[in-house]
Amino acid sequence: MYIWQSEVFKNSTKKDAAITLSKEKIIWPVVVIVTDIERCDTELAEYFDASLYDEIVHRYHDIIDSCCEWCEFFIKVLYDYKNFKPSGPQSKKCMEFALTKWEDYVDEIGTEHIDAETQKGLIQIILYSIVRNRLEIDKIKKGVNL
Repeated sequence: MYIWQSEVFKNSTKKDAAITLSKEKIIWPVVVIVTDIERCDTELAEYFDASLYDEIVHRYHDIIDSCCEWCEFFIKVLYDYKNFKPSGPQSKKCMEFALTKWEDYVDEIGTEHIDAETQKGLIQIILYSIVRNRLEIDKIKKGVNL
């Protein structure tokens, strides 16, 4: 709601014709809700030390809430996930993808001022959250024709 208020309602009061809003910017808050870390499985939370997990959750909200240009990133992650071949059972594919492929996304997520352990966990949780909620994200993409 905060993003919609600042992007749509405040911009609508300006007479500047150069101001544009994309579907991605308008839909992003819905995707943020769908991929909220609070909706993650307890299996993932149990993978991390409790204090590290708290730090990751804090960083997760800072990064995800502030990024409106991540639709392309989500699409890339989902494409990579689709092509990922797990070494174990199919039921563990989401977890295995997040835990093994996180290094592929280090440069794409602004985590340069975070210690290595928190960075690793943060990227793993972001990836897990995306692939775990891929069906909901796909419904949103199809619903708004992205």
